[in-house]
Amino acid sequence: SRGALERAASLLGVAADEGVEAAEVLLALLTEVKVLDRTRRLSKAKAEAQRDAVARAVYVTLFDGIVTLINDKLGSAAVSSDSDIGVLDIFGFENMPTNSFEQLCINYANEKLHQFFLQQVIVQEQAEYRHEGIAFREVTPQDNSAVIDLLAAEAGVFDLLNSITGDSMRLAQLDGQSRQNNDHFSTKVHELGGKTAGLISLPRSHNRRPCRKEQVFCVAHTAESVVYTADGFVEKNKDDDATVAEVLLRSSHPLLRRDPASGGNRGRTSRCIAGKFQRQVDALMAELAESSCHYIRCVKPNEQRAAGVFDAGKVYQQLKVGGMFELLVLMSLSYPTRIPYSDLFARYGPLLHDDALSVLGDGAPAERLLVTIILSLLQQGKFEQVGVDALQLEDFAMGTSKVFFRPQKMEPVESLREICAGNPQAAAEVAQVIAAEIRRRRILRVKAAFRACVLLGRRARALRSLATVARQLRVVTRVRSVASRWVRRAVEPLRRRRAAAVTVHAALRSFSARRTLERLRREARAGRVIR
Repeated sequence: SRGALERAASLLGVAADEGVEAAEVLLALLTEVKVLDRTRRLSKAKAEAQRDAVARAVYVTLFDGIVTLINDKLGSAAVSSDSDIGVLDIFGFENMPTNSFEQLCINYANEKLHQFFLQQVIVQEQAEYRHEGIAFREVTPQDNSAVIDLLAAEAGVFDLLNSITGDSMRLAQLDGQSRQNNDHFSTKVHELGGKTAGLISLPRSHNRRPCRKEQVFCVAHTAESVVYTADGFVEKNKDDDATVAEVLLRSSHPLLRRDPASGGNRGRTSRCIAGKFQRQVDALMAELAESSCHYIRCVKPNEQRAAGVFDAGKVYQQLKVGGMFELLVLMSLSYPTRIPYSDLFARYGPLLHDDALSVLGDGAPAERLLVTIILSLLQQGKFEQVGVDALQLEDFAMGTSKVFFRPQKMEPVESLREICAGNPQAAAEVAQVIAAEIRRRRILRVKAAFRACVLLGRRARALRSLATVARQLRVVTRVRSVASRWVRRAVEPLRRRRAAAVTVHAALRSFSARRTLERLRREARAGRVIR
């Protein structure tokens, strides 16, 4: 209405031109566009898109300006960034009856935050256990990197959308071509889905209507599959900075007036909302990676937001897709409290005298030894006389550089420190018990070293005996070798004589047999002649 237009121009502080009211100036900025030095009226849909773009820019500019003013008043600029505390209300996963560009961006951010949560809480936790040599039960979290790559990787859904949006922004589009751009985008998304493992699909129906590839596409998110309507994607992805910059430049409000050159690079993706949103999400992930994060996971009990209604299936699904089951398994067996040996050594080392510290030695081995002694004494209940409860063996685990405690199981260690700090007599008793244990362990080490020396001497004597036996065996072997050669030399002539005798005897027997055979042949011939 005319009244709303005038009210908006007044709030924005748009200045009037010569003979043209401020409301008319604002109306022209929102409903007209210059194409090749000609002014053309926009359609209702495009004018509404221009209006929405200006509204978004005004909101962002005002929000940033108010935050800047608050920080200036609080003097936060002088505070080191190391002391910053931030609260992040993460995006909630959205699946509405009609899902569009906004829901895709929100769900993409939710996927990135979910991946960060799993990586930091589960993957990094298990990596530290492996590094410290702590035994734990392996937990495999959900991996949603395929969905993230589908949306944000090169030639992904956002890249396709930016490409089509950039092409449509190079030339002024006719009103009838907007739907063609959206249809083309949806078709390209389905072509991309053919290269993925079922991450993009075409539902049979949506909102009781049959679906076509040119209209809708379904993305299999980590939480659940979401059907997106392609209509309006390209228009919503356009960053109409020309109109926005001119409106803000004409504004007389100090929080709204913006330098048109502050837009930076005006490349294809920089003029698209999806590209800007991706960069903002990446910047958020980088900032979170440098922070020490703590989490509060919220669960929606029902879809109706009704009090006293608990939908078990809905809650189960949220816990499942949120990785909470894997996290609970890990945390039930984990050690959330961990303290370096050096910190505990700094707490209890000053209680001991120099002679006890000299026994411990220096460096990391001495720190680990003192912590081991204190935990062993707590486990044996040696400090119960000063009011410190005993510590169980399963309540802690010793790593390579720090000691790990199960939930609320570090209380005996803290109680011992507090008692020592507030009661000098108790501190003296604790120091006496620790020093006695250090001396006892030293005596045990000396005894162990003495037994090791005795055992080493025995083994050395045994080795010397073995060496003697080995030398004797070598002598016997050498004697046997010499005797064997002497026997062979003594027997060899006898063997040659025996062989010669056998040869002569065989020759004589052969000669005698031949003579007998010849005589028998003569006698046989003589008998035949006589007959």
